[in-house]
Amino acid sequence: VQANFANITEWLLKNTLDFDFVNEHQLPLLYKKSGKGFSVGDMEYDVIVIPNVDEIRTSTVEILEEYQSTGGKVIFAGSCPEFVDGNPSDRAHELYGNSIRVQMCEYDIVNALGAQRTVSVTDTSMNPTDSLIYTLRRDGDDFWLFLAHCEPPEYPDAQKAQNIKITVEGKYIPTVFDTVSGEVFGADYEHISDKTVITYSLE
Repeated sequence: VQANFANITEWLLKNTLDFDFVNEHQLPLLYKKSGKGFSVGDMEYDVIVIPNVDEIRTSTVEILEEYQSTGGKVIFAGSCPEFVDGNPSDRAHELYGNSIRVQMCEYDIVNALGAQRTVSVTDTSMNPTDSLIYTLRRDGDDFWLFLAHCEPPEYPDAQKAQNIKITVEGKYIPTVFDTVSGEVFGADYEHISDKTVITYSLE
């Protein structure tokens, strides 16, 4: 189970899919029924992914079933949990059957989340990168996109400039805040089909 947790974290990060972790113990306290998405605290989520786990709580099953009843999207990566609240049970079987089911592997999970992607980072040939991570946050009418390498300094290409294309859903005018030099300047970009495509050379 720990390996599954570590793997899915790395897969999502390196495929530039933004996500948060949800704590099962806190979920009943923070979940609010909403017609907008899966509402936890002040956040709204479009999809819930459950990595391959053996056990799940009854409260989690009930909340996910309620979310599904409003059209919510739940993805199980791997097999159906066979233990509920620590006991053998088929309580999760109906939830599992009504969910999107994929293999616990990088390709299947990333492919299943394609419609939820807000940001994609590729090389100039439009091949996905695997050495960059990002976070995107709203600040009033603006968005801050933070992008950084996630490979160690000894990574073979760590000292080379990486020519990339950053595609963001929506039309924006991007400005670069270089955290190394402190410079602020306009980025090379174009609008294509309601998306902003930024061309950049990342050291």
